Amino acid sequence: MYADGSRPRRVVVTGMGVVSPLGNSVTEFWEGLVRGASGIGYIEQCDTESIPVKVAGEVRGFDPTKYMSPKEARRIGRFCQFAMAAAHQALSEAQLDMGRVNRDRVGLIVANTMADLAAGSEQIQVFRDKGWARCDPLAAHRMFPYFATTTLSIMLGIPGHTSTCVMACSAGAQALGEALNLLRLGRADVVICGGTEAWITPIALSTFYLTGAMSRRSDPPHAVSRPFDTKRDGFVACEGAAMFVLEDVNYARSRAAPIRAELAGYAATSDASHPFVPK
Repeated sequence: MYADGSRPRRVVVTGMGVVSPLGNSVTEFWEGLVRGASGIGYIEQCDTESIPVKVAGEVRGFDPTKYMSPKEARRIGRFCQFAMAAAHQALSEAQLDMGRVNRDRVGLIVANTMADLAAGSEQIQVFRDKGWARCDPLAAHRMFPYFATTTLSIMLGIPGHTSTCVMACSAGAQALGEALNLLRLGRADVVICGGTEAWITPIALSTFYLTGAMSRRSDPPHAVSRPFDTKRDGFVACEGAAMFVLEDVNYARSRAAPIRAELAGYAATSDASHPFVPK
């Protein structure tokens, strides 16, 4: 309840989408969780011979052309591909036709921290080997976290509120919280929100390893990630995306949308103590 005695608008979840090491849909992801599957394996997308990190949670069997043209897929990079795929899944489940809504009343909030590190690494090598004139003019944009938000805004045709959350491991939760606040304030009827990352590169893996934040284990891969275990020695790098469609409950009911859950509240704090060791 607000200070003036009024109650905040109720916000519901009407659509979900997932691209993950456990599967590239909500159904595949959930089934993997239920059977206790592990998405951790030996890294395949980059050379790990010269670095100590050998395992990660990689997205496998993902075909971006199910959601966009091959040209678009090449242009936007892996982390944007994941976000677009998850957003399409969420919109499909929510039965939300973007051609039949007031797009000015649709918000978009995407969380991302690392952006397209692979593009940065590739372009550094191109610059060294072939000179500045052979560099990709879009590479710089792909290395900014906002590029996923911008890409989805353009490809989905959303001219309303758009923003990017860059809050490390809490970024996705922050995006949900910001979306909740936007809807409660009545500034949108629908908000598409979530997070996306695709940062498994030698440079990023090496950096986190040196901070002591990443697990030193590699064998067997499925046993490396041990949250809440006394033998836990750090986190494991993973990639993927999760996107949600949140709506004002009255708007959702007016269009007979499928209501999956209600987002009842949100709060945020900061440890204000250490960049890698939360207290």
